[in-house]
Amino acid sequence: PKTDVQASYNLMFFGTVVTALVAFILLFVWRNFYGVLHRNFVFATGIYGLAAVVDAASEPALAILLLNFDYDLNARADALALTFRNISLFILCHFELADALLSHAIAQLVLSLTLFYMNYSAARAKSTIKFLPAKPYINKDLWTTAKNLSLISFLKHLLGEAEKFLLINSGAKDLDAQTAQYSIISNLGSIIPRFLFAPIEQIGYNLFAKLRSDSKNNEAISFLGQILRLTNILGFLMIIFGVVYSRSALMFLYGERWAGDATVEGLRVYCGYVFIMGVNGISEAFLYATIPKDKLPLLNVLVITKSILYIALCLLLLPYGVVGLILANICLLYTSPSPRDRQKSRMPSSA
Repeated sequence: PKTDVQASYNLMFFGTVVTALVAFILLFVWRNFYGVLHRNFVFATGIYGLAAVVDAASEPALAILLLNFDYDLNARADALALTFRNISLFILCHFELADALLSHAIAQLVLSLTLFYMNYSAARAKSTIKFLPAKPYINKDLWTTAKNLSLISFLKHLLGEAEKFLLINSGAKDLDAQTAQYSIISNLGSIIPRFLFAPIEQIGYNLFAKLRSDSKNNEAISFLGQILRLTNILGFLMIIFGVVYSRSALMFLYGERWAGDATVEGLRVYCGYVFIMGVNGISEAFLYATIPKDKLPLLNVLVITKSILYIALCLLLLPYGVVGLILANICLLYTSPSPRDRQKSRMPSSA
């Protein structure tokens, strides 16, 4: 209903307020710890914080576009924003108008402002809701759901950062090399998840939610099966070609220095992880789009349990370096509950 859309839109502005508070706190903390490292550190950090706030403020308009399945407008906005960001960065660096740190911060702000303008311009043409918080305001059920989902998102973010923290504080003799290997492997190996799986999951989540609201559960399950077949094919291709051409890709992109056996082995294992991520991501989207509200507290408990298990697995496999961390992720995703468990057919899913 339109009233629910307006209430949901109002609630998303709370995220902007939280982002502003977090940005201010981090600016103060980083100023004390790292402010002396660079003459423009505080100014650049402030610009990054402002960009994050602008980014968060554009999310309500983006949500309207996604609810209307206007993914083409979203794609055009992203492409234009990235173009303006790169042009700004080139001008600032080429003509030496600012140092590297400040140039990247200004370019990020340009990207956020472009997204803000494009999203709201498109949303105004597509929706009749009021673009400032208005009645009906947030209702109790919506607030409860938002709190539960926010907690889940926060815990998932911590999980994503936990492996980096553990790796940095592992005390390994070759810590710098392992950290560099981790960055190369995760950045190169995550191309498929970022550019293929993520859009598929976003579209799937919206479609699952719409089908559920229209009481078309069978169609939602059928669509889930079709997307799973697609992600399985992409995942298998990643394994087949990734295992064979990992060394060649590293040699071509990063040179002989980073094409050693350890990095190649890590990238090959990561290719298997990509397959698991593809299946996990869309099944997780299905679960979040169709789960009843009264089951969200149980999901919170499962996510907390998963967090504890994940940290334990990381500590257990950390002696094996980057490969151990990747294996910890694979074990966790593959052994978690699945939305098809009730049908006696397991699928890997962190949900």
